[in-house]
Amino acid sequence: MASYNLEKEPTRPECQLYIINPNSGHIFEVNAIADTGCDMTMIPDMITKQLGNLIESIVRYKGVNGVITETRTYLVNIRVDGYDFNRVEVVGIRKEYALIGRDILNRNKASFDANRNCWRLDCSGNCT
Repeated sequence: MASYNLEKEPTRPECQLYIINPNSGHIFEVNAIADTGCDMTMIPDMITKQLGNLIESIVRYKGVNGVITETRTYLVNIRVDGYDFNRVEVVGIRKEYALIGRDILNRNKASFDANRNCWRLDCSGNCT
């Protein structure tokens, strides 16, 4: 089960995210925020630069500021809250943390309980 960061106002659901290069098996660990407003999972640019030839495609998306951005996507494996997600298409962002998007959160059940300062995925073996 993941927790809320109580040092931020408003509090936010966070956890450790493991980004796995499917070719080499190399694992990158990064702090992540579960973001139900984010369509795709986004990982730090510093990690995408180390992924090498995992470029999948080019996508255009509109950020929260309304600016349309064109960027590369990468196919990676993700581990979050004890569950593995294979061949997830992600984009890079200029942050030191990742954003877990609805592409992962909607694969089964994500429960958020701000009163208890926790959140979790409930995949029951069906997330991959």
